[in-house]
This record gives sequence, structure tokens and C-alpha cells, in this order.
Amino acid sequence: VIAGIVIRDTDSVFLGVSAALALGLVAFTLIGC
Repeated sequence: VIAGIVIRDTDSVFLGVSAALALGLVAFTLIGC
């Protein structure tokens, strides 16, 4: 159970970071252009 929770938390963090990087890249591109 604990391992499952840790995995879920890791996935959530990974998704959050990926989304943040994606939004940052889009914003940087829009501002750059």
C-alpha cells in the first residue's frame, strides 16, 4: 500500500513538472516570437 502511494505521488509530481515545463516552453516561445 505504501509503495503504491509513493508511486502515485511520484507520478503526480512527474506530471506536474512536465506540465510546468511544457507551459514554460510555450510561454517562452510566445514571448520570444
